[in-house]
Amino acid sequence: MIPIVSIIALRFRCRYCQTKLPLRYLYGETGFGCLGLWLSQQTFSWLRVGQFSWLFSSLIIALIDWQMLIIPLKTLYSSTLAILICWLLAKQTIYWWQPLILLLFFWIFQKFFNEGFGGGDIQLLLCWSLFLNVYQIGWLLFIASGLGLGGFLILKIKKSPQKRLPFAPFLTVALFWLLW
Repeated sequence: MIPIVSIIALRFRCRYCQTKLPLRYLYGETGFGCLGLWLSQQTFSWLRVGQFSWLFSSLIIALIDWQMLIIPLKTLYSSTLAILICWLLAKQTIYWWQPLILLLFFWIFQKFFNEGFGGGDIQLLLCWSLFLNVYQIGWLLFIASGLGLGGFLILKIKKSPQKRLPFAPFLTVALFWLLW
């Protein structure tokens, strides 16, 4: 709550250099605050901690991808390890074979279509496929692709000169929908 009040009180300007701050900072702080509030209302379980870690890290990755069109692999791999530990402690199913099948699928996809997923998006999906079943992965891709097409159409209508569209934010919204 304090960062949200602070950014509004400073009128979206940096406290030190007075540079204008993007509106996405407010969205990020609001999203992280809602996640923290959600976790504080839950009874403790390793599954909830794993889900919180997953949503928190996916929101961070989405914000970085939105701004710089890159997925930070250190963040991705460390968060996947943390989620994996929570999943094992919660005795949840881990789908060890799915990343291999998805890797084969994306390799074939890349052979036929040069302009497809970026390497970071594929690695993100491979890491997330450890924790989702095939049905959920299908829904995740369906929702994220629909949101991505909608975002592309909005940018096309606004005539915004964006050559590449980050896919991790759409995957994150789809993940929130699946886990909520």
